[in-house]
Amino acid sequence: MTDEQRKILEQMTRSQTIDVRVARRAQIVLLASEGHGNRDIAARLDIGRIQAGRWRNRFAEGGMPAIESDLPRSGRKPQIDAAEIVRLTTQTTPEGTTHWSTRKLAKLMGISDTTVQKVWKANELKPHLVETFKVSRNSKFVEKLEDTPGKIYLGSVLSPIRISDS
Repeated sequence: MTDEQRKILEQMTRSQTIDVRVARRAQIVLLASEGHGNRDIAARLDIGRIQAGRWRNRFAEGGMPAIESDLPRSGRKPQIDAAEIVRLTTQTTPEGTTHWSTRKLAKLMGISDTTVQKVWKANELKPHLVETFKVSRNSKFVEKLEDTPGKIYLGSVLSPIRISDS
């Protein structure tokens, strides 16, 4: 461990704004660098010895970036048809009303209203503004919107949505 890494790790353990899990990982690595074993680290930090050993190994293999983030989790990635949400919002209106609400569209698609809201926000769609929102008659509207950089994104981290082929 370099002096610079030690300094950064010590700052991480004292930080009030860093994720608690990352601060704990920094404590594990610092105690290990002082010569403490996994059992001793586990007893001091009230964690399991396997967890202490895991973070020591991850730091040894990957350095600072390895303890600052979690490994990807297993499981199926959610597939949300954002293009269909955009198409329905911009090219159709629900029966009996002037515009889509998040709840109506979510119920129709079998997803949560929060998901619809995130897609609308990411694509700057505001169908509730009846005076300024217009339904598009362009059949290629969704394709054009997809070609626009920064669109068809979901969540605060700008990562593309998987658009299903169905």
